[in-house]
Amino acid sequence: MLAKTCMSETLLVAEDHQSARELISYALEGEGYDLVFAETGTRALEMLREHLPDAALLDVALPGVTGTEICRQIKLARRSTPVILMSGAIERGELEKESSAAGADAFLPKPFSLDELRTVLRAFARVRSLTVEIERLRSLVAERDRQIDVARPGTASAELDWGLPYHRFMKLARKAYFEHALTVASGNKSKLARDSGLDRSTLYVHLRNLGMLGEK
Repeated sequence: MLAKTCMSETLLVAEDHQSARELISYALEGEGYDLVFAETGTRALEMLREHLPDAALLDVALPGVTGTEICRQIKLARRSTPVILMSGAIERGELEKESSAAGADAFLPKPFSLDELRTVLRAFARVRSLTVEIERLRSLVAERDRQIDVARPGTASAELDWGLPYHRFMKLARKAYFEHALTVASGNKSKLARDSGLDRSTLYVHLRNLGMLGEK
């Protein structure tokens, strides 16, 4: 089942319950995704071989192949692809552990609200736009360093650690941003939301996934 939207970004939804697939389709109508649905883990893997999605929403307990294994396969193919794992069959703590071990970017315990699902995906859309800008700046820095090396060998910037794995680099970059922004906002998360141009729900998703909700 493929629901076309006006943009080309593809969201793979692997969910074995038809009612849940229909609800997700309804929730994400107009959000700018081509929704591609898989009823089993096996079918989801087949779809990955045909076309790697721009983002993925995966149930953990899928027939055939688990959502965690599909997540690993996606991350092996392209680490930057956002993956959200969801489950109503295991406790929240266990879902968090499995998500972290598989390299997922977020998790949603079932049942979750449609607003929460939209908020998580919108947060990742913002992150993707920032990623594009980071890559642009990275290219500029690399070119600058190359030009400096030509004129004065050995003087390229040593402070920017571009050797970190992509997932780790992006998580540290996001956490560093919010730590600095929280300091500027004197720990006031409402002020941080205004200063960052984020609504409170989107900010909550970022802080929760970075483990910062308890920080002042």
